[in-house]
Amino acid sequence: MDDLAQAILNKLVVILPPKVGEFIVSSIIIAATIYLLWLAITTIISKRTEKKLADSTELSQITQQYITSIGYLNTESTGAIYALEWIAVHNKMSRESIVANFVAYIRETSSEAVGGCTNTAPSSEIKAILTILGRLYLSDEKYRSNSSAPQIDLSDTCLENSNLSNSVFSGDSFVRANLAGSCFSQSVLVNTDFGGANLDRVDFKECNLAGADFVGASLKNANLSGANLKGANLSNADLEGAIFWNSNLEDTNFCNANLKCADLARTKLDKARFFGANLTNTIVNKPCKQSEIDVFEGAKDSDNFTNSSKNTKGIIWIPN
Repeated sequence: MDDLAQAILNKLVVILPPKVGEFIVSSIIIAATIYLLWLAITTIISKRTEKKLADSTELSQITQQYITSIGYLNTESTGAIYALEWIAVHNKMSRESIVANFVAYIRETSSEAVGGCTNTAPSSEIKAILTILGRLYLSDEKYRSNSSAPQIDLSDTCLENSNLSNSVFSGDSFVRANLAGSCFSQSVLVNTDFGGANLDRVDFKECNLAGADFVGASLKNANLSGANLKGANLSNADLEGAIFWNSNLEDTNFCNANLKCADLARTKLDKARFFGANLTNTIVNKPCKQSEIDVFEGAKDSDNFTNSSKNTKGIIWIPN
């Protein structure tokens, strides 16, 4: 067909005057170009329309699932909870609203005002929600730490013996929460607020707690070994028996904290502050230079520093 058209055009060019033949050929080329351009544009518009319809249908389905799941949430259905997680993962527009509903549910069903703490593990529904909240931003940590992501406020809640390991709660609030016996191991808790919280026996092993706030919190026998506490504030905290073995305590504030029988062996203590802290029987590596002793200036019992592991009044120095 193309060869035939070309042959006809060639004959027209021969039969007709040169200028007329050239004009006809040019007109045909222009018309063909315009047609092809129109065909391309209509194809693009058609595909975009189809995509918008598909997106609209998907959004409608997600919205319906969201409404249905929120309704089931009040009936304490773990299925509805995980359905909401799926929506939050696949539709970021719904994420903040879902997180807000999760937090509201925890606060309504697990706050001290609703009957007080019972020293038992959370319900299966709250366990599921905590797991989801902890992992929802796990692959999007940059979003949680550098943007205006909403704070998860779990202050004044009863969450004893919760499993929150491998979670991300950076910048969130657990102020005055009861988390005794819970596990946060290997979690990201940068700038998280634990002020006044009950954190007795909590496992913070290998957590990133840089800049975290523990002012006035109770961390008796807590495990913070291998944790990064650079710049954290533990002033006025009760750290009796807490384990900080091999942790980064650079620029950490321990002023007026109770560190009785705490284990600070093999820790990095550069620029840490212990003014007014109780260091009775606190275990610390024997300093190699004066600057490492000066860190403890102003601490209680600091005048009892000795090199004896039998010292019962002040710091217990151990070999490096």
